Amino acid sequence: MKEQFREIAIRGAARDVIDAANKILAEYEQKVTLRQLYYQFVARDLLGDLGFAVDPETGSTNSQKSYNKLAGIISDGRLAGLIDWDSIEDRGRAPTSWIEYDGPVDMVESALRRYRLPRWKDQDYYVELWVEKQALAGVLEPLAYEAHVTLLLTRLIRAAFRTVIDGDRMQTIKSREEKHKEELRRSARELADRLAEEDSDAE
Repeated sequence: MKEQFREIAIRGAARDVIDAANKILAEYEQKVTLRQLYYQFVARDLLGDLGFAVDPETGSTNSQKSYNKLAGIISDGRLAGLIDWDSIEDRGRAPTSWIEYDGPVDMVESALRRYRLPRWKDQDYYVELWVEKQALAGVLEPLAYEAHVTLLLTRLIRAAFRTVIDGDRMQTIKSREEKHKEELRRSARELADRLAEEDSDAE
């Protein structure tokens, strides 16, 4: 929803940036972060055409200065009612809220909607989706949820350590599955023995 909170005169190149941002945001079905939006400006080579300065050290418009400039324009655009507030995700600013229900029936229905069987249990392979950029996690999360795949945000600088750590985690997951299988086998044996005793008593 677009809602104006300040009277801000946005003209010229800044207005062009906002128009370009709105076109990009319209392509997404979910919220995007400011970083994701900035990456789209870079990937589409829009910064130079929109008046962003070239960094003399790198010879590129892709710089922290450009990011900060875009952040300022987007912020003004939202406050001026030119950009939908719900189209951009403000990470780190979400309020802490608690789950509430209208009654027991509502609680049960909510639990049923969240109920999911362990799809990867007993499969030959275990799959996870790893992503290095936090800004992309929001885009990939719906896909991971649909496929019942664990989404892991990992950093390139820690990749070597993550390999070791997650190797241990995979082993832990496998151990838990084996333990669960053994519990099921034991329960099945106990049930079979009890049924056999009942049949014997009945005779």
